[in-house]
Order: sequence, then structure tokens, then C-alpha cells
Amino acid sequence: MSSFKRYIFLLLLLGFAFQIFAQDYLLDQNGYYYLKTEIPDSKVIKQLDLIYNTDPHGYTNKISKIVHYINQVKNQPETLPLFLFGGDEPRGYPIWGFYQNRIGYELWGKYSDAAAIGNHDLIHYGVKHLNDVIKAYKLPAIGTNIVDKSTGKHPYPRYKIIQYGKTKILILGFTTQTINHDARVNKELSFEAPSDSYNELVPNIIKQNNITNILILAHLDYRTHAEGCQTLNDFIQKISGKNILVLHGHEHFSDFNIIKNADGEPVPVISSLDKNQEIKHFTLPYDPEKGFFVYNKFKTIKIDSDLKEDLATRDFIKNYLKNEPVPDRYKHLLVDVFDNSYVNGDGIKKTYVWDGSREVLNNKPEEKDGHIVVDYPITNLIGDAFRKTMNANV
Repeated sequence: MSSFKRYIFLLLLLGFAFQIFAQDYLLDQNGYYYLKTEIPDSKVIKQLDLIYNTDPHGYTNKISKIVHYINQVKNQPETLPLFLFGGDEPRGYPIWGFYQNRIGYELWGKYSDAAAIGNHDLIHYGVKHLNDVIKAYKLPAIGTNIVDKSTGKHPYPRYKIIQYGKTKILILGFTTQTINHDARVNKELSFEAPSDSYNELVPNIIKQNNITNILILAHLDYRTHAEGCQTLNDFIQKISGKNILVLHGHEHFSDFNIIKNADGEPVPVISSLDKNQEIKHFTLPYDPEKGFFVYNKFKTIKIDSDLKEDLATRDFIKNYLKNEPVPDRYKHLLVDVFDNSYVNGDGIKKTYVWDGSREVLNNKPEEKDGHIVVDYPITNLIGDAFRKTMNANV
């Protein structure tokens, strides 16, 4: 075989392998993976409807309501609907520990246009599990500042471009550097300072693609500051660019702020609550003369009180419980994951709330109305379910 033929054969082989392992990933001229969606020019778009949800932490039962709202927005004429997921699916209702939260990832993969990678997406089940769910459910995860220590390369798409005519929206996803200190992850991955990653990557993308809007999924420290970890404020103040909108997760509070970047440009920063309590809906009118979407306003939608369920998604969640293995001794606890209820040893249906660890549960007294219950069956369930994670008490 000639050297030329061997070269062509090698290229074909690499291309085949790339399709297997990277699925729909594209490779840019700088050697980075990225994602891209093109909207037909024939579609009339007058505004961008951006829906944002973050840090669900396993409150999977409420996804059916988010899906119902997404479908409503998609059915509106002359709009470009985007659903962005801010990361951190794991934990929540203890039974999901038996499923490694795969049901949540499957739904986010089906409905989200882009997703950040949160620290909990990595620490609970490990890097391999995250890679598995990304591949299995085509989760459009973006890891702008994540580096594979074994290769020194960025293993995930560093960005996504959504193109409508000459309008090009750049989506980035940043993961907190606090995870650099976590032994469950830091042997395989490292996390760059977000501003270093942005400034190395984005100016070239803007020039090469004529980017008009920048959306940043920032799963970063904001009000807290861990040693050696860049905060969101510092990040924004060290980056350049126009028409930037930052969607913040990780710290579980609802807030709106304006931070000026290195160019003095005002950057809106919107934070959202965790546990599927709310979604943010942004309306950005399209300016055909300037060729970009103009940040205008947003509203906060309370999921419990403001939204209806998508019945097909609710049925999907219920059927998922039937088709996956759960130890027989816990079947009676699956009375209704939609209201956190279970049947105790006396055959009485009770509901409960909890915030994550067996230690917290075991130290809480039972309330008179029975809403915080820490009896034997439920603490056992939590213990066994969380042994499926990498740390029983995270």
C-alpha cells in the first residue's frame, strides 16, 4: 500500500472513530470540538424565547411541567425557542440513586439545546458515567473550561453555535473550579480559570464566525469564594465582547444583576433557584437591521404553581420506574414520586422533605403533621440508593 493510500485510509479510520465516540461533534480549525444548529432562512423569526433551568438535583417529577411549558413556547409562531440547562442533575428523590439519575439526563438530552456540566454531574457517579449519558441520550453538554489530564485536550465540545442567516449565537458552558479539589474527579479532569479559557477561545471564534450574541451558562462560584477558584464577578470583569447574557447556576438563589466586562459593556447576570422550583423565560426581540437579538426582559415562572404537567412525560417517568430494577424490599416506597410519598411500616402513606444526607435525616425530629419522617424504611432506602453513588453523603 502506498504512503498516500495509507494516509487516506488513516483519515477514513479516524473519521469513523470520531463519529463513534464524538457522535455529532464537529471539529473547528483550532482543533476543538463544538456543536452547531442551523435554522432555515425560510423560517420567519421575530424573537428569541430562551428558557433556562438549572440545578434540579433529582427533582425529576417536576420535569413534566417544564416540558409542557417548552412545548407551549415551541408552538408560538415566529419565534426561535431555546431551552438551556445549567447542570447538576443528581440527587433528589432517593429512589433515583438506583438509576444513577439517568432518567433526568434522558429528559434533558431530549429537550435541551445546550447544557452546562455541573460539579454534581461529575462527583456522584464519575466521569465515565457522565460520558455514558452524554452518548446515550445525546445530551448537548458543553465543557468550555474542562481539560482531560491524560491528553491535555478539551474532551467535550467547548461551544455551540446556533445560526439563523447572518445571526450567530455562541453558547458557552463553564464548570466551577472547586472541583479541582475533588479526588473523585481531579485524577482525570482539570478545570481552567473561566476567564483564561474564554480569552484563549472566544476572540478567535468571534472573528472566524462573526458572532452576534453570546450566551454563557455559568456553573460558577458567585457569592462564595473558594481558594484558587475564580468567581463569576472576576470572570466577567476580565472578558470582552458585546451582547453577552450570563445564566448562572450552582449556588441556588434567584437574582438579577448587571456586571460590566473588560470593555465596560453591561452584562446581565441572572441566577436561578434549584430543585426545579422555577424557570427563567427570556424574550429577546430580533433586530433585522443589526442582525442580532436584543436583550429585553425576562420573567420568573414558579413551576409548582404556574405550570401544568405534560401527561406523556409524566407517564414516561412512571413507566421508567416499572422497567428498571428496584429491590423488592423498596417497592412499597414507590407509591408516588410526584409528591414524595411512601408507605411506612404500618401501611400509612406519608410525605417527606429532605436535603440530601442520611445524617441530616436522622437528626430531624418527626413533625406532628408527618411531613418530615425519618423512620426505618426511608433511611434504609436512602442508604442503599446512595451506595450507588461515589459518596453516600453528598
